[in-house]
Amino acid sequence: MESAASQHGSNDAATLRQALANQLKHQGLIHTPPVEEAFRMVPRHVFVPHEDIASAYSDRHIVTRWQNELPISSCSQPSITAIMLELLGLQPGQRILEIGAGTGYAAALMAHIVGESGQVVTIDLDEDIVDDARKHLEAAGINNVRVICTDGGLGWNEQALYDRVILTVGASDIAPAWYEQLRPGGRLVLPLQFTSFLSELAIPSDQFLLALDRTDSCLESVSISCCAFIALRGAFAETHTRPVSPGPETGLTCIFTGDIDTNDAFTVLGGPYQDEATGVHVAFPELGGLRLWLALFEPHFCELCVKGNVAKGSTVPPLLRRSDDFVATVGLYKQGTWCLLLLEEDTSPEVNPKWPFKLTIRRFGPDHALVQHLGEQLTSWEQAGRPFNWSPHGTMEGLRIRAYPAGAEVVPQTHETLLKKRWTQFVFSMNDFLD
Repeated sequence: MESAASQHGSNDAATLRQALANQLKHQGLIHTPPVEEAFRMVPRHVFVPHEDIASAYSDRHIVTRWQNELPISSCSQPSITAIMLELLGLQPGQRILEIGAGTGYAAALMAHIVGESGQVVTIDLDEDIVDDARKHLEAAGINNVRVICTDGGLGWNEQALYDRVILTVGASDIAPAWYEQLRPGGRLVLPLQFTSFLSELAIPSDQFLLALDRTDSCLESVSISCCAFIALRGAFAETHTRPVSPGPETGLTCIFTGDIDTNDAFTVLGGPYQDEATGVHVAFPELGGLRLWLALFEPHFCELCVKGNVAKGSTVPPLLRRSDDFVATVGLYKQGTWCLLLLEEDTSPEVNPKWPFKLTIRRFGPDHALVQHLGEQLTSWEQAGRPFNWSPHGTMEGLRIRAYPAGAEVVPQTHETLLKKRWTQFVFSMNDFLD
């Protein structure tokens, strides 16, 4: 017979589970009956047994594994899980592949939706994570999930083709297996970080939550939103570029796309400079898109951030000033010359209120041609329709992405931009951004 304490705990869990589902529905994150039912029926606390009941049903992610002081596995935040489940559009009887088993909670939700006639295969890299996920699923009474210990980048061909493929870890490219094991007409949902930089700027991250449908020739986006996930590990992971901080100013950190002589670079940065107007006006929310454009398409991209008291008198121009002790900017660096962007308010009466700020280039060093090159990048960004701008709701309306295998012949059309990565060619279509 169940004890009184156990019965009380079960009642608390059930009440909190319903409250969490109500909250997600009220926020508009749950809007279909199958997803709502899954959140109401699957007990999250069973998948995080070391957390108290209140924590288990709070809308936050719970880190469950650490390695070298970095999180490597977690139970995702319920709100982002709800968003991803709605993007998947699951149906009874479907076959699902999940990369990143974690605690098994997301797999359990999907298994509930696809039902006994469906199947979920979930993959993780570490045997202990896999073992725990199996135990959690068994404790929750879920029997249509298969948990596999292997490299997620390989997928699981044994049960392909899949109706849906989902990643609950952040990737830097679309591995061939995820494309090949997805049936035509199927959908891939994944967090994808297009750059390799771990930015310190207080603007949206480079990680996109994409929902892509497979056509005869490629994957086409149906939804783009902002997200932040623990990175994929294993043979298909990318090493991220971290900021370096060897400069003449305490608190200065920089990101470069290539190897440079930091002694020469920072000596120049402490010297005289010249400001040159660009003629380009912007709105503040567009700065994240401009930064991402340069980071993706410019081999001399750099990013600087100054924190602390030295920020007040720093020669680093304020493209972004979060406070008196935080200044950051982006630009180009090449062989002893910096060209960095400065944002200034334009109070002239003829300024377009849509773009109230003007961009200036601050040059340190002798190479004036680099100023011209940065100006050409600004022009290219404008001509492409000022892409990559997040809405206040964390979505990117208008932009369309097509993803082709690396060997496909791809010819971008007018107002399209091609980005080539190891396994995938991404085409960004910006027609809807143009006036």
